[in-house]
Amino acid sequence: KNLKIKKLYAVMIHNSKQLNGKRGLELFNSLSELKKMNKIKKIGVAVYTVDELKKLLKKFKFDLVSIPYSVFDERFTNSGLINRMKKMNIDIYARSIFLQGLLLMKKNERPKIFKKCEQLLNQWDHFIKKNKLSKIEYCLNFVLNNPNINKVILGFDNHIHFKNVLKSIRGSGIPLVKFNSTDTSKIIDARKWKII
Repeated sequence: KNLKIKKLYAVMIHNSKQLNGKRGLELFNSLSELKKMNKIKKIGVAVYTVDELKKLLKKFKFDLVSIPYSVFDERFTNSGLINRMKKMNIDIYARSIFLQGLLLMKKNERPKIFKKCEQLLNQWDHFIKKNKLSKIEYCLNFVLNNPNINKVILGFDNHIHFKNVLKSIRGSGIPLVKFNSTDTSKIIDARKWKII
């Protein structure tokens, strides 16, 4: 009523632990009931890890799933879960494609907590320079060129950032040379950055 709409496109459960708790099934069934009543179109969940998603897919039937996905983070592709979700007709929303902006920062702009990951980030800088690429264009088009990704979720600080992103969408015009790195595990989960 507050939004002055008759139907929500989707309700996405932000914390999947709510589904694993005592009232998880009750929560999902309530959302399913709202879907039957035509109040919401889709039921979704946001996940952080492959194991978390595997457990959820055994218990619940989602319409969409939001996953972290970037040039540094292909866990869900490598595990086969993206292909599995496609076969299940689940829409896949990619988020954290810039790793909270970290992948777009210059070396002197990065917070000190990433000192231990300097070698990896230097590899990234070198890769971009060597291939004469733009960081924002590469990150964005890396995700957009994956045919299994339905939508990309982005956050902006201001309208200038938004315009820069729109200008950087090239479709198939950017060479997607594969960035290979030995270990991105310390950096892909922003929830753990404080303890790097």
